[in-house]
Amino acid sequence: MYKDLVLLQLAALIFLADQFTKYLARAFLDFGESFPRYGFIRITHTQNTGSAFGLFPDQNTALILVAFLGIIILALLYRNLRPATNLLRLSLGLQMGGAAGNLLDRLLQGHVTDFVDIGPWPVFNVADSSIVTGLLLLFWLHGIPWERFGRGRQAEEIAEAARSALMDQRQSSWCPVCDGVMEPVTWGWRCSTCGVKERIEQVIDTHKPSSEISTHPAASGSDPDAVYRGGPDFEATHSYRYVDTPDATAHVEPPISQDEDGQHSGLTENEEAGAASPSNLGPGERPE
Repeated sequence: MYKDLVLLQLAALIFLADQFTKYLARAFLDFGESFPRYGFIRITHTQNTGSAFGLFPDQNTALILVAFLGIIILALLYRNLRPATNLLRLSLGLQMGGAAGNLLDRLLQGHVTDFVDIGPWPVFNVADSSIVTGLLLLFWLHGIPWERFGRGRQAEEIAEAARSALMDQRQSSWCPVCDGVMEPVTWGWRCSTCGVKERIEQVIDTHKPSSEISTHPAASGSDPDAVYRGGPDFEATHSYRYVDTPDATAHVEPPISQDEDGQHSGLTENEEAGAASPSNLGPGERPE
């Protein structure tokens, strides 16, 4: 939110600077007058019914519509290209402030006031230079951070898919302290009975092409909660689960065993082996 305000403040600063310099040109120079009278760089009061640098003259109505449309496109561009860099904010702020400055001139006067006269170059104003500078900066940025932004969004999608898969896999897990039901929350799981917390940490390779995230039966001796990336770059991404208990800050929970149908039994492998031992069987019962 703060960085969004920086963009708006930059656009407002360009707008005010443009309007103030145009006011000075109109107030101290007659139409067509230059200061100094001769020289390579001068201040010349002119009026422009076209676009920047005198292009497309006598097209005021069409240029008003183009200015409105341009401001909307810039706002949408900023919202869709996330995460936005400071250079992108600078580029869009320059363009939005310049477009708003020239738009106000067209609405109030029917033309744009130009005053910066440099050699053979067409006379222009602060808004024109801001728009051109912002466009050049945007063209320079194009192809440099866009690919990086794509990788950032890809990494977020992969992480979210992996987390969702783990959440679905562990929804029916049992608390290692009181055997209560572990309910999924934002950062992991919480026991609905005793409040024990279980956190999850993931390591995901974001440099390879994204592909569908899915869970697969773990190989022999591997973590049953491991998440694998399918596709040609088949690669394991393990999750490490820590349980907060009243007696210990954190300990690694042993893997929870699964029945033949793939459902969690609620017991660890050691507990399940102990439950099936002959010493725990009642009279007349035989181990299965």
